[in-house]
Amino acid sequence: MIGDLKRFTSKSIVKSIQENPRESRKEFLLDFFKKEAKKSFNVKHYPPKFRGWRHDNKPIELWSNKVIQQ
Repeated sequence: MIGDLKRFTSKSIVKSIQENPRESRKEFLLDFFKKEAKKSFNVKHYPPKFRGWRHDNKPIELWSNKVIQQ
């Protein structure tokens, strides 16, 4: 279930960047994601996968603004 959530949100983030005509950092972000995806053994496709997720599934309780900011 967590894998499905990560997959869905990563695709949604990339799609939002690609389709937003007002996104001024589009080329930078997509290029960055593509380079990061090449570093991963399990990412072999384009469009690039958003690499904002950890590979483990250890949830962290977001109980304060300080923890959220981290």
